[in-house]
Amino acid sequence: MKNETLSVRPEVATKQRYAAAAKAPEAALCHEASQKLSAMPDAPTNWHFLSVTFDPEFDTPAVLKSYGERYHYAPAHWSFLTGPPDKIAELARQSDVKFEREGSLFNHNFRTLIISANGKLQTVFPIGGDLSDAILGEMLKAAAVTNLASFVE
Repeated sequence: MKNETLSVRPEVATKQRYAAAAKAPEAALCHEASQKLSAMPDAPTNWHFLSVTFDPEFDTPAVLKSYGERYHYAPAHWSFLTGPPDKIAELARQSDVKFEREGSLFNHNFRTLIISANGKLQTVFPIGGDLSDAILGEMLKAAAVTNLASFVE
């Protein structure tokens, strides 16, 4: 997936993106990073979290919206995505996310991607855990490059 352009809705396309894939999206991590960004003076505003489910049968748009509301998400900066299983599987494959259903649960690895505003993959975190500070740092780097490029042009 490195250096490939992603297709994203126009209103999100001009923003730096962070994407996480999980059955129950990793909302706590996004929430913590979002809170830290909001608390920073002069923080960039060109960011957007994308949490992608790989269980579209359970995680309907209504379920995902409810999930986001529990974390007080800001729709302008955070989207919970679902879609046809084949498209989710293709995105997972391109992102090196591996998942398989085991009864009512999923066995899966973790993947966190930082995608620049120009749609290029900047960083991949191949592990789960408390990465909010590392993710925030990478987002700030991407925003600085994006903002500099905008200023120079």
